[in-house]
Amino acid sequence: MKYFKWVSIGIGSVIAVVLLAVLGAQFYLNTEQVRQRIQAKVNQAIPGTLTWSRNRFWVLGGKVELNHVLLRGPGNDKLIELERFSIHISWTGLLKGELTVHDLFLENPNVSLVKDRSGNLNLIQALYTLNHQNLGKMAVCHLILFSVS
Repeated sequence: MKYFKWVSIGIGSVIAVVLLAVLGAQFYLNTEQVRQRIQAKVNQAIPGTLTWSRNRFWVLGGKVELNHVLLRGPGNDKLIELERFSIHISWTGLLKGELTVHDLFLENPNVSLVKDRSGNLNLIQALYTLNHQNLGKMAVCHLILFSVS
């Protein structure tokens, strides 16, 4: 009986620590400091510039929401402007090395796509350099475009 009591306390303690860690991560990921750090990393990785004013992450749900999103090309031209960007991804897909998008929501999208004389799209030039060869697998289940007039 004493053994069962200690095992129950141990399991309960582990569950409590895991829940506190998830809640702590959830709170930390939604801070201004993390937003600035993620923006800096993204902008180091792409030729263009991506900015947003606020981010919200749901760790357990696999959802990310960005507000006032702006993607500029290498020449500082506006390519995509969104009031809100929301994406819901599959954790199991990520564990397999795949990006599976369950829902993608774009609110008030303003997109300016232009091809240059070589046939290159300005959006691609803003996101990828020539040395990006293997982009991996990606599947989108639902795409929702929402515009408020």
